[in-house]
Amino acid sequence: MAERIQRSYELLCSPDELLAGLAQPEVVQRRSDADGLGTRIVTHEVSDDAVRIVVSTEVPLGWLPSAITSRLGGSPTVERMEEWMRYQDGLRTPLVFEFAGLPVTCRGNAVLKPTRTGSRMDCDLTIQVDVPLFGGAVERGVAPRIVTALDAEAAFYGTLSTPGR
Repeated sequence: MAERIQRSYELLCSPDELLAGLAQPEVVQRRSDADGLGTRIVTHEVSDDAVRIVVSTEVPLGWLPSAITSRLGGSPTVERMEEWMRYQDGLRTPLVFEFAGLPVTCRGNAVLKPTRTGSRMDCDLTIQVDVPLFGGAVERGVAPRIVTALDAEAAFYGTLSTPGR
């Protein structure tokens, strides 16, 4: 099974403000703390034109159908990889979610373009679940959590704007 997730956000921060914010370890830590899931930073690398971030989160078993959790040896984890790079007049990043312990993949990208009031972020992801019979239930458990994470991050990015702009 596959499900596509498309989300758009109007952000108060500019692409430059977002990239500068994500280059700061304390900002990435605050972003991770804001999700309330115990997300930990695995990698945070900064170069002249890019910021690479990898975070890991334990997947709460309550997100999954009991028919799946009864077969798991422990709590699965999801590792999210992103690399924000300059692109035309904005930013873009691949978004990759790898689920350890679950036959789930999620891949896509986000593009950030400047607007008069900040920027617009468009996210386009596809979730693939390879579980016969229970794939739809797993997808319905995981997809809303990814959307919630994207929504929370977009709200967090609003804190990165320059006051009085």
